[in-house]
Amino acid sequence: MTNAADVRVWAVVPAAGIGERMASDCPKQYLELGGRSILEHALRRVAGHPRVRGVLPVIREGDPFWPGVRRRLGDLARLLPEVPGGASRQDSVGQGLAGLEPLAPEDLVLIHDAVRPCLGEAEIDAVIDAARDGHGSILAVPVADTLKRVTDGQQIEATVDRSQLWRAQTPQVFPAGPLKAALEMAREREWPATDEASIMEAAGYTVGIAPGRVDNLKITRPEDLSIARAVLESRWSG
Repeated sequence: MTNAADVRVWAVVPAAGIGERMASDCPKQYLELGGRSILEHALRRVAGHPRVRGVLPVIREGDPFWPGVRRRLGDLARLLPEVPGGASRQDSVGQGLAGLEPLAPEDLVLIHDAVRPCLGEAEIDAVIDAARDGHGSILAVPVADTLKRVTDGQQIEATVDRSQLWRAQTPQVFPAGPLKAALEMAREREWPATDEASIMEAAGYTVGIAPGRVDNLKITRPEDLSIARAVLESRWSG
């Protein structure tokens, strides 16, 4: 792959989910932290990075919450016009790639969860740098807790060795050519996947990691909101 200084970096932020586990009146990406929606925080973090040329949000068709967010984002530099999402995350990422065309095969595509509002600039640099010489890279953190494998009856079956286990985060960054090929293969073969790295792995590509931060958390449950609020206040106060 070409040197990181020469390669173009584009971003896709899939934001078409409905967030059922949050049990709120709106999708979780539209819940507010510090006067801004979670999605606004995520888009601003990525769009504000100097190495990212453009950020494309993928929004559920007919989403009633997006127009208000778009107005509040104003003329945010590098924010590209949104495209409609698909039925799954894979579909939405594919829609995002189509919205970025034309892409050179060596262009890097950075994919970031719409509900990770606490991403820092240093982490974006780290994952882009780690992706430049191979088939891509993701942010991840080592598993710190003791892990238990549990039966359906809620009984501990075994303690799992955590020495080689990492928790995947986003951003996940891949060259456009291999990512397109892997997504197409996943669509044809109906592979289930929870992130883009697992699709790349299944397609035979080697994906690296860049050490992330524990506080780059994904908002999934109501209790995550208070943690994210504290992180935002401590890292970006003022």
